[in-house]
Amino acid sequence: MKLILLLGLITFLVSFFRKILLKSSIGLENIPVIEADELRGNLTKPGLVLIDVRNKLEYKNQHIAGSQNIPFTNLKEHQNKLPTDKTIILICSDQVKSIQAYKNLSTNGFLQLKILKGGLNNWQKLGYSFDK
Repeated sequence: MKLILLLGLITFLVSFFRKILLKSSIGLENIPVIEADELRGNLTKPGLVLIDVRNKLEYKNQHIAGSQNIPFTNLKEHQNKLPTDKTIILICSDQVKSIQAYKNLSTNGFLQLKILKGGLNNWQKLGYSFDK
């Protein structure tokens, strides 16, 4: 019983501090975001490129229709294939990898970048659909 309580407390603390880090030290206020409802309303709009930076298995299980998968670990080697004249929306589960991808791409000359605020966890929470 004590072990279960301890594991629950550890899980809570990790989640709590992760949220604090996302809001403060990473500086989300300096990173352009797109809200899930805005993205959903603009999915068919030309000029948007959706890049899902999760791993291939996560992407295969569920992803936003029209997105392409470039895992974060492979992003650097594929960045020369990304358009510089379109807005790139970076997507991951909880915006952590998207923030890292944003920082990498923005330091390499990409200016039209946004991340999906709250990531796919928020997308799912709002009840929006996925491709599988």
